Amino acid sequence: LWGIRLTLNFARRGGYTWPPWQGEEDYRWEHVRNHDRMKADKNPVRWHLFNIGFICIYQHVLLMLIAAPAHIAYKHRGTPMTLFDWVLGVVFLILLILESQADNEQFEFQTEKWRKIKANLPLHGMEKDGFNSAGLWAACRHPNYACEQGMWITFACFSLPLAGMNWSLIGCCLLMSLFTPSAQLSESITARKYPAYKKYCNAKWMFLPFGGSYAVDK
Repeated sequence: LWGIRLTLNFARRGGYTWPPWQGEEDYRWEHVRNHDRMKADKNPVRWHLFNIGFICIYQHVLLMLIAAPAHIAYKHRGTPMTLFDWVLGVVFLILLILESQADNEQFEFQTEKWRKIKANLPLHGMEKDGFNSAGLWAACRHPNYACEQGMWITFACFSLPLAGMNWSLIGCCLLMSLFTPSAQLSESITARKYPAYKKYCNAKWMFLPFGGSYAVDK
């Protein structure tokens, strides 16, 4: 189910095109490439080490590690499911639904905003702000990231009744360590584009549904 959601979300954003290098790229990579410390023309060795080490190697190792709890479950196949397993399954599904909802809200908002911009139509409310702050995005600044983290924590917890504190939890911990810097990069880009975003950041927490209210200018 998680893979289907990810595949559909990637497809509707133009991820599956031919040739593949003409598809949509994560907008953050342009900013990473153009960073003074990463520019290939100024720091070719540093850029290539980052490309090989983080992009080509580390991310694939991380994908293998976050799936490691499935290996623990396979080693203990035949073990009856417990109430703890059923609770984890329900929590996982709830987080999956919420993440899908957050993705849909963001996609619909950005699609409509850019439709109006390209058609030279007036923008109102959140569209003038430039970013979505309604729905699940009124709860925290990154509801999709929050649910994604919760899902992988839940997935890792399936291994606990079988093996206790075990090595397969490493993948989950490493993945969690990436979300904050990734979100910070996104927010730094958004804040430079939309002045009201700093006010939104001051009002809402990054991943948890806490904080004050944020009023959108009409």
